[in-house]
Amino acid sequence: MMRDPQKTVGNLIDRQGTAYLGSTDGECFPNIKAMLPPREREGIRTFYFTTNTSSLRVKQYRENPKACVYFCDKRFFRGVMLRGTVEVLEDEAIKERVWRAGDERYYAAGPNDPDYCVLRFTALDGRYYSDFHSENFTVPVYTERMNERIHARTAGNSGTPPASSVRRQRHRGKHGRRAAPPAAPR
Repeated sequence: MMRDPQKTVGNLIDRQGTAYLGSTDGECFPNIKAMLPPREREGIRTFYFTTNTSSLRVKQYRENPKACVYFCDKRFFRGVMLRGTVEVLEDEAIKERVWRAGDERYYAAGPNDPDYCVLRFTALDGRYYSDFHSENFTVPVYTERMNERIHARTAGNSGTPPASSVRRQRHRGKHGRRAAPPAAPR
């Protein structure tokens, strides 16, 4: 049994370079799409993805917001599926917030491109698989206090949580790993 779903699932998610986002079509058949990792996440409850406003997925979420997202660690054969809903966001403030350098390659007009939108996935519950065992869990509501606990564990001895309550995720390199920092001069 997972002692701390927030930590266990959050660590798995942070190490993946691909997310699999599910929707349903008009005949209620499931549709799965590989996506870049979430741009931001708030705990393991809320995730922000970007996509084309003209995409089939956006049309499906507008018709039926029920969705799931799956993250898997192929190396250790473990994964997590989160069930919830997706909202299609076209507000300029959220589009600016999750915009990253290099996105203009997909959205030529920048963050104001009418074919650029943000998908906000909000998880209700999940199912985690590891070591030949699956377990269901309820996704906790994300709070500022949770953010402080998470960052206190990862910030070392500083004990100072970051100013923002949002843990921002940037696209990672090959295999979802961040590049090592440059070596200090000798």
